Amino acid sequence: MTSRSLHVAVELSPGAPAGTAMTAERAGFTFATFDDSPRLDAVTRAAYVATRTDRLGLAVNVTTAEPLHLAARLASLDHASHGRAAWVVGPGALHHEAAEVVEVVRRLWDSWDDDAVIENQDPPITRRPPQGRLVVCASDALAGAVRPDIVLVGGTGLDDVRTRARRARDTGAPLVFAEVEVRLGEAGRRPSGDRLRYTGSAPGLTELLGWLATSVDGVRLHFADPAAELPAPAGEVLPALRAEGLLTPPAPGATLRASLGLPRPESVVA
Repeated sequence: MTSRSLHVAVELSPGAPAGTAMTAERAGFTFATFDDSPRLDAVTRAAYVATRTDRLGLAVNVTTAEPLHLAARLASLDHASHGRAAWVVGPGALHHEAAEVVEVVRRLWDSWDDDAVIENQDPPITRRPPQGRLVVCASDALAGAVRPDIVLVGGTGLDDVRTRARRARDTGAPLVFAEVEVRLGEAGRRPSGDRLRYTGSAPGLTELLGWLATSVDGVRLHFADPAAELPAPAGEVLPALRAEGLLTPPAPGATLRASLGLPRPESVVA
């Protein structure tokens, strides 16, 4: 990387209320990611948040499924959010299955011109997403198969993150984000899965993110309880990054692709 700039995303656990997403938007987070909850699936949760935000990107963790249904649901979310949707390909997906489904979904999004008029809606068809294609995120284990816009890398330490980020760039990935599990204050739970772990103060987290900005394009922060823990980084860490010129919050009404500096793809099928 030649530019010291950073996008900051946050995972909102199933129990996090919609107000937590609004806190993230006010703080300048680029996007939030959503998993299924016991009562609502990830797409429904994100669609609800879309009505209460106008800058925050909304990324849904969806395992590979029937492509036509999946393409329509994700496109509908992009329309509902006016171009702020993203798709996190489930980390448990098999390489060949994920590659096939993502490719088919992209082709379905491309199967209509941007100004197409849809007259026959049997089966239900959703117009091409406002972004052309949603931003696709996937772990570095799936990067070669899925060709995501954002590769998510973990690591056992800073050097490991840097090495894996370099490998991700070698696949041609436009953007690389580091996965960081955060515990502000005293030591807490053990890290979940393959993520860099940070335990300490808000100023220390600011310093860590500044270092990561030299190796990756962004980070996704994971908290045990986002509703309780997000206010500290929202009130201290992100303002400090903005003051240092490392963070530019999304503009009101901007698409997620625009916020990330990604071009809007033209349809290659229609």
